[in-house]
Amino acid sequence: MLKQIYTIFFLLIFSGLQAQITVSESDMPDSGDTIRISQGTMPMPVSTFHTATDTTWDFSQLTAANQKVIEFEDISQLPLTYQSVFNNPFNPDKQADFGIQEGDSISFANITFSDPYTFFQKTNTHYGKIGYGVTFNGVAIPGDYDSLEVLYEFPLSYGDTSSSHSVSNQDMPSIGFVEREVFRENEVDGWGKLITPYGQFDVIRVRSEVTQRDSINLDSFPSFPAITSQRTELKWIGKNHGIPLLKITLQNGIPLRAEYIDSVRNINTAVTEVEEKPSTVYPNPVTTNAVIKWNADFEELKVYNVMGQLVFRLGIKNRDQITINEKVLSESGIYFLELSGEGIISRQKIIKK
Repeated sequence: MLKQIYTIFFLLIFSGLQAQITVSESDMPDSGDTIRISQGTMPMPVSTFHTATDTTWDFSQLTAANQKVIEFEDISQLPLTYQSVFNNPFNPDKQADFGIQEGDSISFANITFSDPYTFFQKTNTHYGKIGYGVTFNGVAIPGDYDSLEVLYEFPLSYGDTSSSHSVSNQDMPSIGFVEREVFRENEVDGWGKLITPYGQFDVIRVRSEVTQRDSINLDSFPSFPAITSQRTELKWIGKNHGIPLLKITLQNGIPLRAEYIDSVRNINTAVTEVEEKPSTVYPNPVTTNAVIKWNADFEELKVYNVMGQLVFRLGIKNRDQITINEKVLSESGIYFLELSGEGIISRQKIIKK
């Protein structure tokens, strides 16, 4: 009888451990790979805000708004100016394994740069960003970091942490230079099962807090003020998928976008673009009542608790402010406010003392 009890005990332990995975260099992408992702729209599910061990994150309600194919391009096929920095055998610390084009163009301080690239380095101990590049006036200009922006350190498993501080100074001929500084802190804060429209997967979750500062210094004009941004990245990583199965980016605790590995979908091209509109909440933090004001044609107000559960909903058509009280904000903690109308939205985080 005692032997049977021990057998059951060990079976329960090891059955619980089966979902835990360890990610290594072999689970990262290789040069020449292509991976299709969907950029999704979603409600605020509980899954976004909680983490635990041996848990299930259910994002099956994600809806693809658009798709793209990520190409991991061989450095030897990119412009020579990039190769001189990121494929230089005399400088192995800056050696990149591949580059990814991040869209058609980016703008900064009223200057537009085309064909932005990010360059990645992969070894058996780490994976991260080694630099970036843009094209200006027909010339591809590299910007290498003084040290790697670390995304993961291997082997990667639950409880692991890492951090990095990376700086780049990118010379712009006849203009000046662009400086970028990135602080990143990573933590594997959960493991379990992820459900997306693409399937079900055993995963670990990596939470990253990122602070990025960009500035441009012009030769003929005063320097523009630096732009500092902060974001949280939540990434669910499985075995043999190359990139996160799901990545959600948040700002001020509010989900901005979700990207996930997917198959080919029939996308409704008639989906209306949603424009972000401003709103204000005061006082914030709040002890009793909070006043919300806006100057847009919002039609509905929703309030979610920190677990993503809807706690209040109200039609607000033809109004420009509302007061919510302790009946709505019944417990101390964080709440998320969403104002929406036809093609417009505004999101705020409220802290209840």
